[in-house]
Amino acid sequence: MSFDAHNYRKIMNELKDYIYSNHKLPSISDITKLTGISNDKCKELCQKLEGEKQIYTISGGGHGKPRVIIPYDMMITIFSTQPRPGWTSEEDYSFKEVEKMHTEIIKIDEEINKFQKFQILLYGTDIPLEKSIAFVLEYLRFKDVIHHIDNKNYADITFRDGDIKYLIEVEGTTKRGNKGKVLQLDGWLRKDIEKGISAKNLKGMYIVNHERETPPNIRGDSLTSHAKEYMIRYNFTLVTTPYIFELVKQVHNGKISKSDARNKILIGLRIGD
Repeated sequence: MSFDAHNYRKIMNELKDYIYSNHKLPSISDITKLTGISNDKCKELCQKLEGEKQIYTISGGGHGKPRVIIPYDMMITIFSTQPRPGWTSEEDYSFKEVEKMHTEIIKIDEEINKFQKFQILLYGTDIPLEKSIAFVLEYLRFKDVIHHIDNKNYADITFRDGDIKYLIEVEGTTKRGNKGKVLQLDGWLRKDIEKGISAKNLKGMYIVNHERETPPNIRGDSLTSHAKEYMIRYNFTLVTTPYIFELVKQVHNGKISKSDARNKILIGLRIGD
């Protein structure tokens, strides 16, 4: 891979990660900081990417204003649709055949959306990954699944199995899962203990989508050596999202039951030496 091709990939990956992680669009200077590419070089590469319709400038770029960019495919999705006014469903302005087709399309979209949520397990990060995991946990019939999307000072997801409350920390990373997330998970358990919940009724689970840019079958270790040590110390359960994906596929294909899949997730993966 050439030097520029490597940097093109870095720019596109950081651009998408920034949007998913911060829920806003970045400027060229933001991408420069994230990639470590010099400002002039980053501007040059982004100019080429825009010419190749890989990115699109939303605003700025002149008179000292930051140039805000978005992946071209995201821009197309945003601007290519126009919501229908509610009155278009009225009899005088609609066709019965079309309305029937719309109903069928909605059902198909719901099915496609379900499979897309499964696939996000393999490449997702931040809130989309959290949503996917929460969806899958409910699909597998775990009890009391809660995605704490509006609470940044608590576990990402919780669920119950019998008397045990599981607290989950989720991470999607291009590298390996690190000790920071494990220590953060310990902090959430401490918070519940301070509220009066018995430690014997609490369990930590770290779900990681490591090396997420790489096909799952050739990924390396999911955790750094320090993360492994802390996982062992706190007796946390390790689960990777490719592992969950494989279990979901087996359930979908009738090879195992949802109960089997739940048990395998609760047991987790061997952390190793």
